[in-house]
Amino acid sequence: MVEELAKVDRAMRDPLLHGALIQDFGRYALTWVDPAINAIRVHRLVQQLSGKR
Repeated sequence: MVEELAKVDRAMRDPLLHGALIQDFGRYALTWVDPAINAIRVHRLVQQLSGKR
């Protein structure tokens, strides 16, 4: 996901912003952390907009 966002905004290449990005997406229920599998789950809408499934 970060790679796709970096195409639009080069600032997304900064690892320090990744936490803020995930937090903002989580605020709108677009992503959530799944500690059971140590992964970040992404809402289907975001997946479709980014072209990734």
